Amino acid sequence: MKRKDIVIDIGLICAFGGLIFFVQAGMMDKLDAFIYHLIAPLINSRLTLILKIVTAFGDTLFMIIITIILFWLLKPKGRGKDIAILMIVTTIINNIIKVLVKRPRPTILPLVIEKSYSFPSGHTMAAVTLASFLIYVIWQEWGTLKKTKCLLLSLFLGLYALAIIFSRIYLGAHFASDCLGAIILSNLIFHSYLTYFKPKF
Repeated sequence: MKRKDIVIDIGLICAFGGLIFFVQAGMMDKLDAFIYHLIAPLINSRLTLILKIVTAFGDTLFMIIITIILFWLLKPKGRGKDIAILMIVTTIINNIIKVLVKRPRPTILPLVIEKSYSFPSGHTMAAVTLASFLIYVIWQEWGTLKKTKCLLLSLFLGLYALAIIFSRIYLGAHFASDCLGAIILSNLIFHSYLTYFKPKF
């Protein structure tokens, strides 16, 4: 374990803890409203339909299916259990934090109905964890041989995560700060897993 890894984890923990404080103190409300009002003029029936399809790729059912597929595809290389553990831990921690923070969902023109609490975004956490893991595996597998392919796949996965994040805010399912919290927490989980559990890549 390197000192920089500990510093990174502490930084992410402080950033996430600080964000929770700001959220509960109402200090993110104006920023959340500002970001939503930047997106609101884009709302139309066609884009709404597209983003409802996009957001489905962050749903629990999709994540279960893709995790099972990846588990079997990566099992021969010993990485199947890593994606399974990461996705399960991400889901459990997301639900625990939701219950602890108890932030209500946005009420301004929600285009989808969600019953759970809002902070942090579960779709975002799952998408970021999934994308981070796959990008890491891709570079470990092909990094020195197929850099162009690695870059293209990494770009695709990054855009996938960004599309999920944008869809959650656009559809009124989450505040922007919910997604920010999810990004920070997912990075903390992924980095901690790599640092302390040292999967064999």
